[in-house]
Amino acid sequence: MDVRISSLAALTFCFASPVCLIAQQSNYPTRSTSSNLSQKRYVAAGDRAYVVGVQDGIFQPIGWHITGTMGGVWSHPIKLLESYSLLLGGVALPAAQQFTSGPGFVQLNFPTTNGLQITRTEFAPDGLPVLLVGLQIQNTSSQSVTTTLGLQAVR
Repeated sequence: MDVRISSLAALTFCFASPVCLIAQQSNYPTRSTSSNLSQKRYVAAGDRAYVVGVQDGIFQPIGWHITGTMGGVWSHPIKLLESYSLLLGGVALPAAQQFTSGPGFVQLNFPTTNGLQITRTEFAPDGLPVLLVGLQIQNTSSQSVTTTLGLQAVR
């Protein structure tokens, strides 16, 4: 997918649903942190699917029951993905610099990369065996940016 974003414009790219709006329009309390993200786990869960990851957005081996295999995207009892990463210009995004959680969703803010500020929102709605992943991409430079956006999934 080629992405072209003009100066001061924002593009919202959502897989399957406007999941980004959940976090932006909710009046519910949220909690944010930017310290020790690589040491903290998170879960975004619905009643039929969930994701278990690390707050820096990089899926590390998690779990002691079956060592290192409890993280990823699940539609219990089936593990759908071990991990996934977003690629910008063919390169994986760096670790997130801020993590926010709210009722039913999590948000990860990544450092500005190639002039683009990227926020990833994850949400697992009740009643559906899916994880919705929303991306908000904003050009922070005064120039147009042309790049590719990719998704690399590991089963």
